[in-house]
Formats: sequence, C-alpha cells, structure tokens
Amino acid sequence: MSHTKIHHAFTKPVLPSWGVIDVVVEQLAKRARPRLVPEAEVNRFKTLWDAAHDETGAPGAEPEDENFRRALAEDSRLKVEAEPQAIGSVEDHVISAPLPVAQASDSEVERWLRVAAQAGNAEAMHHLGRRLEEQGSDPEAEHWYRTAAHAGDVLAMTDLGNLLVRNGDPIEGAKWHDRSRVSFGDLAKYLAEALDEWSQEVRNAHMEQGLSQHGLAKRLGIHQTTLSRMTSGRRVVFMSMTIMVDKWTQDVIQAMHLRPDEPSDKALISRLTQLADRVVAAREQLEKQGGRSWRLQAAEHLKST
Repeated sequence: MSHTKIHHAFTKPVLPSWGVIDVVVEQLAKRARPRLVPEAEVNRFKTLWDAAHDETGAPGAEPEDENFRRALAEDSRLKVEAEPQAIGSVEDHVISAPLPVAQASDSEVERWLRVAAQAGNAEAMHHLGRRLEEQGSDPEAEHWYRTAAHAGDVLAMTDLGNLLVRNGDPIEGAKWHDRSRVSFGDLAKYLAEALDEWSQEVRNAHMEQGLSQHGLAKRLGIHQTTLSRMTSGRRVVFMSMTIMVDKWTQDVIQAMHLRPDEPSDKALISRLTQLADRVVAAREQLEKQGGRSWRLQAAEHLKST
C-alpha cells in the first residue's frame, strides 16, 4: 500500500476504495490500546462503507460521500484508541512521501496531531506541544505538555519541566523532572531525535541563506569536516567529539548573522535554542543514569532501534 493512497484516503473528498479502508482499519486496530479485534473492526467499517457506497449509487470504488468520511472521523472507539497510535508515524510518512505531500507536511502533520491529541492520545499531545513551543506558543504548549504528562507520557513530563523552568517556575519544573523517571533507552531516543532536528534546522537555514557548508564552516572558523560531524544528527553520539549543541547553537546564530528583531530569524533562533535545551537536558539525565559510559550505552540502545 503506497503512502500516496493512504494520504488520499484521509484528505480527498471522495469515498476511498474498500481495499484501502480494509488495510488502514486493520492496522489501526492492531495498534490500538487497549487492543481491538481487527476482524470485528474491519467488519464494522465495511458496513459503514457499504452504506455510504449504496447511498451514492455511483458505480466504481470511490463515489463522493462526506457522510462516510464524517462517520469514520467521528467513530470514537477507533479514533480514540487506534488512530492516534498511527499518528506517531505521520512525520515519517511525510518525510518519505513524494514531494507534493512533503510540501504540505507542516500544516498536515499539525492537523493530524491536533485530531489525535483532542481524541486523547498522550504521544500526540506531546508532539503537538513540542511544535507549539517551537512556534513560540508557550501557553498552549504548556497545556498539551501538562495534559500529556497527566496521562503518563514521561517525555512530556520532561519537556513540561524544562518549559516551566525556562519560564520562571523552577520549583514545579523540578517536580515534573522528578516524576518523569524516563528510562535510559527513552532518553537515548529523545536525545537522538533532538540532535536530528537540530542538525536539519541548521542545514536548512544555511541553504536558505544561499550559504554553502564550506561557507558556514569558514564563518565559524572550523574545518568543513568538523561542521559536517556537528550537523550529522544522532550519528554524533557514535563519534568521539564532545556534544556541545548549546555552544554550537550560539556560534551558528552569530556566524549566520541571525537577528532576534527579525521575525523569521527570531523563529529560527527560538527553534535552535529549544532543541539545544532538549539535547542538554537529555544528555544530563543520561549522564546521571549511565555515568561515564553513558555514550557507549546510548549508542548501543540506538543501534538496536
């Protein structure tokens, strides 16, 4: 089943073919928590699909029918329990999708995250909170972090703690840090994701300025190979260089002449700084749990995922 077909099933104003619905419902049911019976869910949606198809009376597999789409979206059991489980892979889907889909990825991903978050999925709440924080919407980001944290999402607890500390409430922030109790493996994954995002932001930024990697390295006063390693994302965990993303961030901001009074520059500075904060927070907790060998342990966890 191609990404494009699944994308069209959720976005085009037509009744998807039963073959697409069959696959999607079965996979969502398998990922639901608590688990649903895939065959029962497929049969239930087949009844809905048949009714929508008969109502239109149109030949072929994809007659227009907003009623079925509404029924699919409003079905509480599958939406609340299963659909959000698939939301975690939406960003992967967009990244690997054809260019036209990728160009609409930001709004599309945020829309699905909101659907899942409002449906009660803690992971989606956490990811939505991260996006909102990167956009500078701290109050709404705090709301979704807090909601996810109360639902048991340990990474949301960590991000909520970081946000509260940054916004001047270290006491409550420390409480959420204490409650997070993130496993070493989750912390390693969290660090890797933050490194990947930070590196991508830097690469996108210097390309948008028309600045080559060599040009940015020259401004930073370092060798191009060093810059390549700095912006290699999670691969830096496997290298011998010290992970100093907080310092690298300030160096990049100065080298690229980013100005906080320019709206576009301000947004980029905010994203880079917040991602650097996440790297630092994850690194500190990994050091506490893993001691001097934390990088070796983290690398082993990342190899196995």
